[in-house]
Amino acid sequence: MKYKVILLVYVCFIAAFPLFADSSSTIDAPTKQRAQQAMANPDYRVLPGDIYYLGYTAGQTAVQYDIVVDASGIMRVSNLGVVNTNGKTFMTVKKQVETLISQNYPLGAVQFVLASPSSFSVIVKGEVSKTTEVKAWGLMRASQVINGLLTNFASNRYISITGISGKTIEYDLFKAIRDGDLRQDPYVSPGDVITIPRVKRRVTLSGSVERPGVYEMDDNETLNTLIERYGNGFTVGEGVDKAQVKIVRIKDDGTAIPDTFFVDMDKEAETFSVLHKDTVYVEKRQILQTNIYIELPATASGSGQPLGKTKVISIAFVPGDDFVSLIRQNMQLFTAAVTADTSSAYIFRQGKQLPISLNKVLFDAAYNENIPIEPGDRLIVPEIEQTVTVNGAVMRPGAYPYTPGRKSDFYIALAGGFDYQRNSGGAITITDVYGNKLGKNDIVGPNTIISARTNAFMYNFNIYMPLITVTATILGIITSILALTKR
Repeated sequence: MKYKVILLVYVCFIAAFPLFADSSSTIDAPTKQRAQQAMANPDYRVLPGDIYYLGYTAGQTAVQYDIVVDASGIMRVSNLGVVNTNGKTFMTVKKQVETLISQNYPLGAVQFVLASPSSFSVIVKGEVSKTTEVKAWGLMRASQVINGLLTNFASNRYISITGISGKTIEYDLFKAIRDGDLRQDPYVSPGDVITIPRVKRRVTLSGSVERPGVYEMDDNETLNTLIERYGNGFTVGEGVDKAQVKIVRIKDDGTAIPDTFFVDMDKEAETFSVLHKDTVYVEKRQILQTNIYIELPATASGSGQPLGKTKVISIAFVPGDDFVSLIRQNMQLFTAAVTADTSSAYIFRQGKQLPISLNKVLFDAAYNENIPIEPGDRLIVPEIEQTVTVNGAVMRPGAYPYTPGRKSDFYIALAGGFDYQRNSGGAITITDVYGNKLGKNDIVGPNTIISARTNAFMYNFNIYMPLITVTATILGIITSILALTKR
């Protein structure tokens, strides 16, 4: 008889709530899906803005209404009491609501469901393109909120979240991604402000390690940490030379050519600190057996080094590599050498010079000639010859080495000065490499032509006077002959 009464009450409840059973039909599909996802997730927290449907029977009366959770987090359940939802999951609040109603209506047949999860904004600031408000909900994690907003200088590992209470907590997304510690990638809440700091140390790890990649390292971590912790150790069976782990380091002096050196893991791994933007390459033994040498003019943009100096760069290569690939991989070496004569480059091999079309390699993407590298090869790129030509009425006409920042008088002096028998008043004509006329006080550029004019009166008089005298004499003789003929 007892079970029949319970069944009768349940049937009456369903009959009394036709609208409650169909109330979700007015909710859009994405909201329904989120609600179902939230109720199925034991971690879903009740948040301000959530909408819940509550239905039960009070005796023979059907009670049905929706409850909106306000900012206080206090949920009133009819006139039976209140439930504090702050910091509690849906499952916890559901049990409290069911208990409260059952205490007053033992056969109340309670239904308490989430109809519409809260939608709110989270602010993201710091190293982002601009401070942004991101639409979120209760099952969105911090990593999802910041996705696509970071600048190139942003930390993609460390974040801090300031809650509506003003309390700030720092998180490490790397631990969530690598170790699965999702406490480091928390669900966001209404009023959260996520701050992204600037990256301090980001290092590239490549070569014979299990997990190559770009890693952001903690302050006190060393080269050993990078390889063992981040790279998951050396690749087994590849013959890694631990005594020569290559470090490529960007200089801080403004030059484009990086420093390259090697570290012995057995001696320095625990103490050697990699720097921001370093590239660490763990090489196989056979790669270190062969090097190629590149000779370039030392004068590079901003280096301040004098002309005529040569810089020799050693680069390791794998047997089978070719010059075109190697040059393109190290293109910055050649573009930074502003005085390099790329049109005259050649390969020096076993005492012979082999021309190479360096300009095509650098600037013609369609050029793909296979030029194998051989041990002992040297790629020579000479310096462009820069001169200033002085001609005309000077003591030693000729081409003289270009010296930056000088005027015409400097080069006239190199040419022995003016020949004053031919030149008067220091008259000159200066033409730069582009055919433009320059003044005496202008700075002279490379490949300029300085012409000292021959304009001295006595020099010209001495040249042309004998000719005039001879001409006058001949005319006199002809006149005398004609006079005698007339007689």
